[in-house]
Amino acid sequence: METNMQALAQAEAFAFTLQAILDALSDELIVVDLERRIRLANRAALERRGQGEDLIGRSCHEVYRLEEPCNSPECECPIPLVLQTGDTVRVTHRVASSRGTRYLDVIASPLRGPDGRITHVVELLRDVTDQRRAEEALVRRNEQLSILNALAATVNGSLDLDEVLTRALDEIVNSGRMDVAAIFLLQERLGDLQLRAVRGLSEETARLVARLGLLDGDCGGVIRTGKMVVVPDLNRYGRSRSPVFRQERLRSLVHVPLNARGNVLGSMCVGNRAEEGFSREDLEFLSAVGDQIALAVENARLYAEVQRKERVRGELLQKVIAAQEEERKRVARELHDETSQALTALLYEVEEALEQGCDGRTQEVLEHMRQLALQSLDGIHKLIYDLRPSLLDHLGLPAAIHWLAETRLEANGIRVQLEEDPDLGRLPQEVEIALFRVVQEALSNILRHSGARNVAISLRKKDGYLDLSVEDDGVGFDLEEIVHGPDTSRGLGLLGMAERVQLLGGQFDIVSAPGEGTRIHAQIPLGSARAEGREHA
Repeated sequence: METNMQALAQAEAFAFTLQAILDALSDELIVVDLERRIRLANRAALERRGQGEDLIGRSCHEVYRLEEPCNSPECECPIPLVLQTGDTVRVTHRVASSRGTRYLDVIASPLRGPDGRITHVVELLRDVTDQRRAEEALVRRNEQLSILNALAATVNGSLDLDEVLTRALDEIVNSGRMDVAAIFLLQERLGDLQLRAVRGLSEETARLVARLGLLDGDCGGVIRTGKMVVVPDLNRYGRSRSPVFRQERLRSLVHVPLNARGNVLGSMCVGNRAEEGFSREDLEFLSAVGDQIALAVENARLYAEVQRKERVRGELLQKVIAAQEEERKRVARELHDETSQALTALLYEVEEALEQGCDGRTQEVLEHMRQLALQSLDGIHKLIYDLRPSLLDHLGLPAAIHWLAETRLEANGIRVQLEEDPDLGRLPQEVEIALFRVVQEALSNILRHSGARNVAISLRKKDGYLDLSVEDDGVGFDLEEIVHGPDTSRGLGLLGMAERVQLLGGQFDIVSAPGEGTRIHAQIPLGSARAEGREHA
């Protein structure tokens, strides 16, 4: 009898000690039988569930406000897993509460009887909501940083504004935190907002969304204030707008200004269907996206302005070159029709006077006048050919290049090798004039600066391009020094050659180095609108 009393006292002491140990745990602990009823609970479970002793004997899913039989993906019951495996298992329950969604980690372990069979399951429950939210926030922030990096790469690598805007909205909607998005840009001249991109809703709805927010102005007034505006509850708007929002199931909205260098270029409107709306991290992310989009818009507009100015400059340069060529042609014609004819008449009169005979002194003066007239006439002819060779107009580019090579180089002892397509034929007038001026400048530079003994000129058609190259074996030069050095005359000549070729949509290259000769290469697309020019009659 005394032994039984001692055993009972020891058992009670052990139970008391065990309960004290369980009550000392800050996490909830319950013991559940195989019918899922609670048979034991520590103090943390009793206090947090607010049921007192009534907790004992109740179903665990009822106490924790879970749906029976607790087999949804968000609330998997650990007891079947314990019975199946015989081991400790761990699951996470997602529980909706008045404080929002909570997460419970459940560690379930088997409790066996004397025969080794599982009689109960011990469940240790820990609220990991803060930890889970921190992990989710970290994952979300990493995803957002990845999106921003990708968007920055797109902005830096593309000047196509539509591509950047489309990529930005795709990234926003695909992030999983926002459901709809639209971008409106402020038209510089008209001052109106223009819808440029939209995802997740119709254009009509997007334009309606743009009217909601602070004072119901354009994009919540962000165009005027330059500050982000959040519309947390779209249900407060009137009946005329409510059906649209109900159809789209939109709950909240944010207008993000697109700021660049203090100027508001437009707005990005982002909508959400989730009950929790936009978090602080979401708003920071959208603000960063807005900055990237604003940079892209500014870059695209600056590039468009540069392109416009370059186009205007090209048109003006074309007009200048055309006017220059017309003036050259007019001066050449006047020199031929007037000055050359006058010198020819003077020469005829002098020769006639010499034939009639006169004293020695007079004949000497007349002979001197004849020589001067011949030299002047020869100089006039050379000047006329420099200004506008008739060969170019009547026989075409190859014949004009032949004449240049013969009169400029071969006459000064420089050997010339000229290659051309036999079926080259006549080319558009603008192409012939441009390439003639390129060759003219190149041969002039060779004669004055290169000291070359051999020159190779090639003129061929290749794959829809007219290909010209002029190569010499002279002393060469440092291209950087010539272009940016104090002697600007040669640099301007090279620049002029490049400008003529580029105005026709072609490419111009110079390869040279001291002691290695020089090669000038031009390629013009014959099929382009610019290169076609005005055909010869």
